[in-house]
Amino acid sequence: MAELAWRGYNVAMPEIDEGDDIFSLHPGTGQLKRIQVKTADPTTEGHIARYQFRIKKTAITTPIDPDRNFVVALRSGSNWRYLIIERTVLNDLSNRGKLGAQAGDYLTIFITEDTQNQTLKGPFDEDWKHHLGKWDQVWPEVA
Repeated sequence: MAELAWRGYNVAMPEIDEGDDIFSLHPGTGQLKRIQVKTADPTTEGHIARYQFRIKKTAITTPIDPDRNFVVALRSGSNWRYLIIERTVLNDLSNRGKLGAQAGDYLTIFITEDTQNQTLKGPFDEDWKHHLGKWDQVWPEVA
């Protein structure tokens, strides 16, 4: 929420949790965005960090208006880094069978980071580095 407020957006938490953790509102255009936040602490082995998080399958497969964005907060030492991923991207990966393991109504997504080789891979070796810190593409700073 602090990052979005710093960028000039009005942010709020819904009173009732129906899949959205944060709403952002552009003050000039009134554009509303839904955000679901996921956090992941790594398990580490040498220079390899493995993260995992779960998302309800319907949160990915069901389009809504306005559509949902996901912010995945990755803990790295004493810092946070953020993956910014649109629902449509996750849905496309899911449809291609490249998102994660399904258990009941949930998908478990595994991300592996190799700090030595500077890679961030999702399931099936998909490159996820381009989602890292992608704030400007989804929430450009308000002028």
